[in-house]
Amino acid sequence: NSLHMLYSQKENSYSPQGSRSPFKEKSPISSPLKQPRNPATYADYDASYQPTSKSQIVGTPIEIIQDKLYWVSDLKPPQNFKNAFFFNIDKDLNYFPFNKDFGPLNLAMVHRYSRELARLLKDPNYDDNKIFHYCTSKDPGDKMVNGAFLMGAFMIVILKMSAEQAYEKFRPYHSILKHYRDASKGDCFYNCTLLHVLQGLEYGVKFGWYDF
Repeated sequence: NSLHMLYSQKENSYSPQGSRSPFKEKSPISSPLKQPRNPATYADYDASYQPTSKSQIVGTPIEIIQDKLYWVSDLKPPQNFKNAFFFNIDKDLNYFPFNKDFGPLNLAMVHRYSRELARLLKDPNYDDNKIFHYCTSKDPGDKMVNGAFLMGAFMIVILKMSAEQAYEKFRPYHSILKHYRDASKGDCFYNCTLLHVLQGLEYGVKFGWYDF
């Protein structure tokens, strides 16, 4: 099972899906997904929704594809979206550090995530659902930035957006996204941001080093 947590919410009811996962099927992606609305908006949701954190940043849903695909990081999964399908990969796609490093995730994980999310969006069983990638916001913040990286990579690889466009989607989170670092034991004296990593992926695609 590619997903650690998988459930849907319809009419405000909690309905676990058990071990059934749309990420299990092995079929090719037939065509790119439609381009999302630009600029991003993240306010047109169920008015009853409130972030579970005191912070006004954490818990803010980010719209990736209009009325269909979203990303959100919070202390716990949102519970009051109607007709929503949530997935979580915090315990499935993991970075194995050398020392104090914590990411980004490797290209094999980017490929797997992009392939399975694109397949999920094409699954007719979820035509009526808004799909959310939820990742935890718990300290030290590794899962949040790595989750944002995967969604940003999806925007570049599948939605054909630039690194800057993908990064802009996460604007509400910019101030709290952890910076990547080197693999040494000591202090890191430079900042490698999510944008830098997305730009590296974008150039890899442009140069043909990675062809989805």
